[in-house]
Formats: sequence, C-alpha cells, structure tokens
Amino acid sequence: MLLVFIRILRAASGRRLWLAVMLAVVFGLPWPAQTAHIASGSAGAARALWAVEMGAEIETFSAHESAVTSVAVSPSGRLIASGARDGSVQIGSVVGGFFRRLPGHTGSVHALAFVSGGQAVAVAAEDGSISVWDTPTGRQRVRIQAEGGAFTSAAFEPIGRYALTGAADGAVTLWDLQAATEAQIFIGPQAGVTSLAFGPGGERFAAGYDDGTVVVWSLKRRIEPVRFQVHREKVTALDFSPDGRWLLSASADDTLVLIDLKTNRPGGPLRGHAGDVTDAAFSPDGRTILSSSADGTIVLWGVERRQEIHRTTLSGGPVSSVAFHPGGQEAVFGLQNGQITRVCVATSCG
Repeated sequence: MLLVFIRILRAASGRRLWLAVMLAVVFGLPWPAQTAHIASGSAGAARALWAVEMGAEIETFSAHESAVTSVAVSPSGRLIASGARDGSVQIGSVVGGFFRRLPGHTGSVHALAFVSGGQAVAVAAEDGSISVWDTPTGRQRVRIQAEGGAFTSAAFEPIGRYALTGAADGAVTLWDLQAATEAQIFIGPQAGVTSLAFGPGGERFAAGYDDGTVVVWSLKRRIEPVRFQVHREKVTALDFSPDGRWLLSASADDTLVLIDLKTNRPGGPLRGHAGDVTDAAFSPDGRTILSSSADGTIVLWGVERRQEIHRTTLSGGPVSSVAFHPGGQEAVFGLQNGQITRVCVATSCG
C-alpha cells in the first residue's frame, strides 16, 4: 500500500497536522467546509491544492544555508531568484523550488533583480561584484568588479541597462551594464548608503542612508537632489510606487514612511512592527504595501488610508526580504533561516 503524507494547516489556529492516506483516495479526500489550506509535502516543500485565505503560507522550501537577503519574481510570475548572506544565488520555479545556482559571489548579496523582461538576472554583492546572468541558460553575460571596495547597497533598473551601488562614504555609483563601466558618481550625505531604488522609467533614483536620511536624485535633469530626514535610524528599504507618485521608505526604527513626490512632503510614520522593518514593497497596482520585519511579522497596508489591512507572523521566523508576484495576489518572502515562503496577500488565492 502506497502512503502519501499530507500536511494540513488550519488558518485560524496555525496548527499543523500530518495525515497518511492511501494514494488511491487522495484526490477524493473529503474535508470540512471551514478548511482554509490543505497542502502536500514533498522534498521540504508544501504545495497548495486549492484556495487559501489571506495570510496563509502557500509553500515553503529551503533555498540557502544562510539568511536570505534578496528575493525577486520574474515578470512572467513563473520564476524566483534569491540571494543570501553567504553570496549564494539561486533561480527556480515559483512552484516547487530551486534548480540552478549562479556562482561567483563571495559577499552578502545586496540586490538581485530580473531584468530585460525576465531574460536575465542581475546580482550585486558586498564583495564589489556585479554580474548579469542569462535566465534560460545560466550563462554569465556581464561581470564587473569594482576597484573601490565593498558595496553597502545596490539596485537595478528593470530594463537592465543600469545599476546603482552605494558605499560606506555616502557615494552612489551609476554603472552602465551594457558597457560594463562606471557612468557617474553622486555624492550625498556623509553617511553610509544603506538602500537604493530606481524610479519608474529610470528617470530618477532614491538613496537611503544609515543616519535616516532619504535623498531623491534626477538622472535626466540637472536639478538639485531633494533631501528628506524621515527616520531616527538607518533606512533599510526604498520603493517607488508604480506611477512614481510615492516613495516608500522603511527603517530600523520599526517604521515606514510614505513620501509624496508631487509635493515633496513625507507623511507620518506607519507603525506596526516590533522589530526592524527589513524590507517593504508596493503592490503591482500601487494600492497596497507589504512590509516585513525581524520580529517575524509581515503587514499588508492600504496606501489610500494609511491603515493596516492584515498581519501575519510567518512560521519560519524573522523575515529579511519581500517581493510581490506580478499578479498581486501572492508575495514571496526570504527568511533569515534560509527559507523562501509564498504567502497569499489577497482575500483568497487559488
């Protein structure tokens, strides 16, 4: 008799149960109507079989031997890329796990992104390296080794032409990835650069610093950068809204701030975490925000009312990074224990 082990997660209590059932009856297995999530476990992963509620963990699998520092989902929604503190980089399927490791980085991965419509993955690490890899084949397209020392932060333009890297002395470098050369240097506050983000269309970028300052620079016009003092501690994440109207800033002071770039006025802090806000991102439609924290919580916020919509504590512990699925119903979270978790962030997920 062939047995299949099935993990059941009740959304209300979070309690996990394991059942062993005959393979012949798996597809006709009855279950009470109040069930929120039923999943089958395989090779360290848990896969959803039908709709789950907001906040439910759809799938969790081990990806790295050290803390995950960056995650990204491809524009097609089919692939995940992740980087870790030990320099390892993985590419895999959104459903099922990782199948390719990208070599060549020895320092913590600061930024990782799908570029060129998902046909390439760009990586920047603490060791001063920038690389671009072909997604289908795993072949390295570009390799840059900076001479000025370690990077403290990085970001990539979605088109894949430019990269930004930050340094401990406050300098931000713009790199031309096609020419594999340094294009421009921006000198900001005399504080370490802790976060970077490109705006929509690549016309401007934002830099966050370890003194809590955020600076917005124009890449197309010769105008003075705009400076905001919005946090009491270092900036841990930045993200522009899809329409470019808002800039989201997260910090180690446990707060998030929305800056109105039309009026250049920051709003009041959003408070909802009891630990450092480790990452934050706008949804694809710009109507909601996801934030993650070292306290293990993830919070979904409404942009219009600046209110918390939903809160979940992930079973894997402290969360270090977040990326929305392009469809907006799910998100992928990187955990400090090396795991990747997919979570439903809509009313229900099929």
